[in-house]
Amino acid sequence: MPKYSVILEGKNFPILSNGNAELFGFITTRKVKASDLNEAKLKAVELIKKDPSLISSLDLDHEVTPEIFLDSIYKLKWWNSLGGKGYTFYKMKS
Repeated sequence: MPKYSVILEGKNFPILSNGNAELFGFITTRKVKASDLNEAKLKAVELIKKDPSLISSLDLDHEVTPEIFLDSIYKLKWWNSLGGKGYTFYKMKS
């Protein structure tokens, strides 16, 4: 099964800091095995939605709904590890 590198952008994620929620966006890369580009995107988004480190930092009662967008995707010739972790966060403008 082919391997893909999927770059995703998140927007309007309410991150808790000192008891207050601030809206942040992020860029992240996930590597997945999938039969095609669409399945790769879906698998990468699912990894983000189930990431316990991200979920634990969110204000789940916030009125803004976070969104995840596909930035880019490409097929890999080889890659030893799948999945991925980490985010590059930026503060959303008001």
